[in-house]
Amino acid sequence: MGFLRLITNRHVMVADVVTQKEAWQVYQKLSRDPRVTYLHEPSGIENEWQRLTQSGSASTNTWTDAYLAAFALMRGLKAVSFDGGFEKLLGANAIIL
Repeated sequence: MGFLRLITNRHVMVADVVTQKEAWQVYQKLSRDPRVTYLHEPSGIENEWQRLTQSGSASTNTWTDAYLAAFALMRGLKAVSFDGGFEKLLGANAIIL
């Protein structure tokens, strides 16, 4: 979801932005790459996601980041991102590019 959202975002991709239809084509090509692995959603992820979203402020931008962070934490994975916000959510489990 985050990948599709970002590659269709003109502010992120600038001249390389794609349409939704093109985004699905890129996604399907990527999913066939043997270096890419897809994992099922961990059982109980909602509890971890809720734990990460207890801010007292109204924030629309943190929901997806918190979900991805919860997924990484529950699977013992590192999250690689350009977004420094992941460091707050994941600490050493975040790699910021």
